[in-house]
Amino acid sequence: NQMSETIKSFLESRGGSISCREELIGASVYLSISAKCGSSDREYKINSPQGILNSINIEFVEQILRVNGIGHENTSGDILNREYEVLVFEMSTISIKQKIYGKASTQIKYIQEDQCKKIADLAKRIIYLMGLDYGMVKIGLTGARKARVLSVNSSPLIREMDIKTLLRKLDRLISNTEGMESQEVKMGADPEFMLANARNGRMVPASQFFPREGIVGCDNIRIPSRQQRPVAELRPKPDYSPLQLLSNLKQALYSANTLSPYRNIKWLAGSQPFGGYSIGGHIHFSNVTLNNHILRALDNYVGLPLFLIENQITAVKRRKKYGFLADFRTKDYGGFEYRTPGSWLVSPEVTTAAFCLGKIVASNYLQLTRNCFITIEAQRAFYEGDQEYLRPLFRDIWADIQNLSMYNSFSEELQFIADMIQNDMNWDERVDIRKTWGINNASRRDYKNTAKLSSNVPANSLQISRPQTSNRNRRSGSSIRTATSGPVFTSTHNF
Repeated sequence: NQMSETIKSFLESRGGSISCREELIGASVYLSISAKCGSSDREYKINSPQGILNSINIEFVEQILRVNGIGHENTSGDILNREYEVLVFEMSTISIKQKIYGKASTQIKYIQEDQCKKIADLAKRIIYLMGLDYGMVKIGLTGARKARVLSVNSSPLIREMDIKTLLRKLDRLISNTEGMESQEVKMGADPEFMLANARNGRMVPASQFFPREGIVGCDNIRIPSRQQRPVAELRPKPDYSPLQLLSNLKQALYSANTLSPYRNIKWLAGSQPFGGYSIGGHIHFSNVTLNNHILRALDNYVGLPLFLIENQITAVKRRKKYGFLADFRTKDYGGFEYRTPGSWLVSPEVTTAAFCLGKIVASNYLQLTRNCFITIEAQRAFYEGDQEYLRPLFRDIWADIQNLSMYNSFSEELQFIADMIQNDMNWDERVDIRKTWGINNASRRDYKNTAKLSSNVPANSLQISRPQTSNRNRRSGSSIRTATSGPVFTSTHNF
């Protein structure tokens, strides 16, 4: 439509080389515009043909929404009393048009994102799941305040004010892309773990040992009807080097051990050590712009490899509410945290690989353009824990990573994760992570009140594990010693 000419004219006004061609997608003709702006050779593609095709295929849209647990249309017959038209560009909202249906009239006005943040976040997620970067999502709200996705439009006609906002964002994107390689990505983390009574396997609230704030503390989740907080969280000092971040994390583990040195308390990581309590391995990024492209790269080049070594019995349960594709949270310091993987604290080798992968991918995401999750089948496999379906995709994913110049700096650390995937190994969530991290419990004391303080929630029952027989040597500056028995993992063939 006429929006294509508007965008074309804007790009021409910026200078550089512009080329256009018509492209048939579905039954409609689209204008494909290529613009050479500045000196960078990096390609930034907005709204791929496959993403557009997905969004105009009603059956595809319905299935993707269903796979992701998102309500679509109003099949239950509830009356919609509100509608929102949310215009999205690269994980930001341009405008939100609200319609409120009354008995006698309809009120229409434009509102701010903070007035309907959940609706705006849902629209951003839907644009991402379709494989798009820009578009309008229409969402209805029932009387019971349940959201229903009514339509997705990759080429909406928009008002003049929104056109100006879109072009400003596009101009900023072009400028940021030109200077992107001059900034180094900084990383942080706040992985979670839980505590168990080593004798009966029941949960012990983390708040019995750890404060709310500090390098080690409790998450905000509370046990219903109790004051205790069950989830422990490590908050190491951020750094530009993933290996220094690893060292900072180990110091946080030592601090936690000082606060809880008891031999009858077991520390558990993974996805869901106890039924109903999900935990994650959150990696923080700053000095990099949040957009669909970096989230897509993180899902494919960090989330997918870690998916292939997670224990899927608990990971599937966790993904019902947490750890979905493109699960992120913006932070007050200007960066964001990536929340899709489970807690990779299961061993120092897995943690090291997760940090190094995060550094490589966030630093080079414009070169990592593969999208394995563009299909319904791949997204369904992710939520159902079907590692056999997604494992064949790893070969191309890993080849893309190995082709990056930064890979050579961390090839030794990353090989561990490749070996696990090639040998069909999964991490073991029953093991006490203090053992895998080689943190000795010198006090040999028992905590006397665990019977009284333990929750009635038992630890998950997992499959029998077998030890990994080899421990690879690490180069100076990144060495982490594990317990003498070595890290314990499980084979997917045992399922």
